[in-house]
Amino acid sequence: LKKGTGTLVETVIWDGSRSGPRASPLFQQTVRRPETPKSKQFMCGIVGYIGPHDAVDFLIEGLRRLEYRGYDSSGVVTIDDGEEFAVTKTAGRIDDLFAKLRKSPAPGCIGLGHTRWATHGPATDTNAHPHLGGDRDDAVVAIVHNGVIENFRTLKQRLIEEGYEFATATDTEVIAHLLAKELAERGGPDENAIDPYAPLIEAVQ
Repeated sequence: LKKGTGTLVETVIWDGSRSGPRASPLFQQTVRRPETPKSKQFMCGIVGYIGPHDAVDFLIEGLRRLEYRGYDSSGVVTIDDGEEFAVTKTAGRIDDLFAKLRKSPAPGCIGLGHTRWATHGPATDTNAHPHLGGDRDDAVVAIVHNGVIENFRTLKQRLIEEGYEFATATDTEVIAHLLAKELAERGGPDENAIDPYAPLIEAVQ
């Protein structure tokens, strides 16, 4: 999820200005992985929303529908009216996440939701998705992720040497900082450009 673009980023980037029959992915990447026995198949749940209503209600309902996949933590991120990320996440059940959101609402009409099976890093509030990329006090991108980054330790060390600070023990946070780095080098999306999403797509690629 990138501020100011209305674009959801996972393995598919969608144009938020299109809906219904006109909806089409701007960029799509398919990753083929070896088949795993059904007894060992764990798939994170990912939900995204762009629309006229508060995103949280849609995200929570979507995550509840994906509970059958199994998970050990969950979280959501929205972009509020001030173009700031509002992140709420917790270890445990979606009911625990919902309780947190009732105490501290996350406003915004754009958002992502995620349920996680821990791989790198234990199931904690901190390690739950979403994760932010960029400066700790001024993040530029929020992501959720399903899968494993095999070389994340090498990438993490490189980013640390460049001054990026990590808050979690996950491999996913590496992606967030890599995207932030690539966006900084490209100058970010230009709303007046013919294709304002081009820098974001290039950063993901």
